[in-house]
Amino acid sequence: MNKAEILKSLKSQFTLGCRNWFRLRLWEDFGTVENASIEDQIQIAEEILRTDCRGGVMWAHGGWIKLKDHLVERLSDSSPDARTDAAFELAKEYGSHACSAVDVLLEQIANPEESLYGKRLAVWLLPRVGAKGEEIISLLLVCFQSHTADSIEECELRWTVAESTERMTKDSEVLT
Repeated sequence: MNKAEILKSLKSQFTLGCRNWFRLRLWEDFGTVENASIEDQIQIAEEILRTDCRGGVMWAHGGWIKLKDHLVERLSDSSPDARTDAAFELAKEYGSHACSAVDVLLEQIANPEESLYGKRLAVWLLPRVGAKGEEIISLLLVCFQSHTADSIEECELRWTVAESTERMTKDSEVLT
């Protein structure tokens, strides 16, 4: 059995709680899941399975919340890659259950020191974590209007603002 098959076999024994705690360990120890080698993943999977990972709903929910909180913290990481990975993970796994990320994202959009990429990532994630409301739309409109289309990055930011605003309002005419 090769290492990939061993890891797959170990992960097939995971309950939902095991999966949450496994992913949290990979994020905490390696920055993202992809940074962990297969050997590291096997070792962590074996450790998780040695614990009482069948600890019930509370244990599973605790891992789920702890992982979400860790990902929200990573949205402020200095590494653009770590921030991107955290944003994609939050959008994919948590959706509107990650609404605690909204305040962090709004701060990033309003921060004049934030890079255009950082703002774009925050704007992209807002509707994917269930952000809604007039004040958020107003902030996005200010962001849209304050950036001209003078560079590719600014064009991309404006496009992302338009797309996110449309997602939140279901109105494709908001910015016209």
